[in-house]
Amino acid sequence: MNKVKGTGISIPTHITSIVEKEERERLEEIGWREHLTVSQINRKAIQEYIKNHGSGNDTFKIDQFQDPDFRAMPATMSPMVDWKEFINNNTDAQEDSKLELKCMGIIGVIKEKRKNVVNKK
Repeated sequence: MNKVKGTGISIPTHITSIVEKEERERLEEIGWREHLTVSQINRKAIQEYIKNHGSGNDTFKIDQFQDPDFRAMPATMSPMVDWKEFINNNTDAQEDSKLELKCMGIIGVIKEKRKNVVNKK
């Protein structure tokens, strides 16, 4: 949004998207069913994209993917077989320890979240 100078008031900015005819028709059909305009659906999609990708990944720069020795870890929710293959073929004892600590930290965050949910009830 653009701010009106000196007022603190925000004015929405318009953008244009290019979609296939069938995509537009399907979008309008779904929007009608959910009582949303195409604009509202677009804005929601943009907000979700910003939320999911806003922090970026400073650890891996695009030029690292050209390095033949670069080893990308499986995504968090990848099947366990992918994790097993990655760990067995790509990590040493020091990296295994780091992964183990990270996993324990994640488990701690989940347990804390569950505890907070139970305490709110």
